[in-house]
Amino acid sequence: MIEEIVVQLDESTEMLHFIIHWKGGCHTEFQMEKPRSAVGKATDVEDIDLIRKMADRYEDGEIARVLNKMNGAQERACPGVNRASPTCGGNTESQVDVLAMNAD
Repeated sequence: MIEEIVVQLDESTEMLHFIIHWKGGCHTEFQMEKPRSAVGKATDVEDIDLIRKMADRYEDGEIARVLNKMNGAQERACPGVNRASPTCGGNTESQVDVLAMNAD
């Protein structure tokens, strides 16, 4: 059982340092990058449109899987670029059509 968890932030490196104190005297230490906050990020209009088009036909889990797959592939292809940008080739319309054809 855990007795206490101590977390310290190194602001210069944005690293969190954890120490877990277990009952019986053992300690576990590890560190990780501080997770980035989603505050200030809004859902892309293209994603909202896609969700609306898929909502009548697909379950929530399938919609989430498609969005995650699209966002992950787009981020790998165009890191830091708006995925709907013409230079990145974002085209959610054709992806919805392909999904609809596969469902029939």
